Amino acid sequence: GYQMGFLHGYMLENSTSIMATDYLDHFIPSMISWKFDKKASASPKYAKLYDFVTSLIGDFLMDKSVKSFNNELAGTFPEPLLQEMQGIVDGAKAANPATVVSMDRLITLNYGMDFLSTQVFGGGLLGHLKDYIRTAKGGKLLQEADDDMVELLELLEADFFTVPAFCDAFVATGDSHVPSSGPVYARSFQLPTAGYFQDYQTMFIYMPS
Repeated sequence: GYQMGFLHGYMLENSTSIMATDYLDHFIPSMISWKFDKKASASPKYAKLYDFVTSLIGDFLMDKSVKSFNNELAGTFPEPLLQEMQGIVDGAKAANPATVVSMDRLITLNYGMDFLSTQVFGGGLLGHLKDYIRTAKGGKLLQEADDDMVELLELLEADFFTVPAFCDAFVATGDSHVPSSGPVYARSFQLPTAGYFQDYQTMFIYMPS
């Protein structure tokens, strides 16, 4: 719960900050499919579009993930997990008042990849991305971009983006777990390490009381 999260944030503020910033930033390129890379390497127009899209797709992922988490999934996540996430934020701030760790970044780190998967598999990613580019922060960037960027956006294709990996999951219920603790859900981490995860992964051992 909250106390475990606070200790995590307080004792591992630097590691948590790196995962919430550098890891997310370096994870983004793995969302781009080889088809977009190929188009960008062969055409100046696509190269220009590629640079523009990759410069804001990280903000897009955070913006949409947080809105989905707070609006569409409100009340569906176990309260102890939400308290643990808030504890991480509070602990990180206690250790370093200037920390970049925030609830929005933790939501993106923990839920953003699931949100991304639903958009890719459901066919909604391209529409959401275009809407984001035309509005909010993306809209401001579009206004500041060259005049032909609006036209170039129409060159975007759904298969320019991909889910980079999938994670296995399992649930233990009944006689296979401690009855007083309720069902246990877990999943393996099979997403790209982005050059950071392998150095900052941390094992936590829960001891239900």
